[in-house]
Amino acid sequence: MELRRITPTDGPALKAIRLQSLATDNAAFAIHRDQLAALSDADWTDVCRINAHDDANTILVAVLDGIFVGMVGCRQDISPKLQHCGMVWGMYVAPPQRGSGVGRRLLAAVREHGMGQSYTMLKLSVTNHSAAALALYSRAGFTAYANEPALLCIDGITYDACHMMYTYPRK
Repeated sequence: MELRRITPTDGPALKAIRLQSLATDNAAFAIHRDQLAALSDADWTDVCRINAHDDANTILVAVLDGIFVGMVGCRQDISPKLQHCGMVWGMYVAPPQRGSGVGRRLLAAVREHGMGQSYTMLKLSVTNHSAAALALYSRAGFTAYANEPALLCIDGITYDACHMMYTYPRK
């Protein structure tokens, strides 16, 4: 398995894994499938191009036999007051690869990216219904700092979220 940063030509593969993530784990993501499905091929190419060359924002992918089997994004807020912190988003591992270390490797890579950006912390949100994701983040050094009731509402069902952070050791 190869772990790498997205490239400008990865639009179709990124679209496929993002739509797969919502089909598989809809309640794990704030974005709605229709929002992503509505993006044109040019939009997906732009997302890849921007995240391939922007130091503050990135998408990392796990590739097995030419297929994306995992991904994670990290972005920096546009406000200078918040730029010490990276926001982890879109973390996903395809079901056949779960438990094989792909998630652990993606989180290690995103922590390394954040260190390269001189972030003091990374933050993420995870819905509380996903015990496996909560355990993965905890094993990767993320700690819970808040719980938010009813963060998502899907078809009338609400999902609480746990907000977690990884704090880099002070130099």
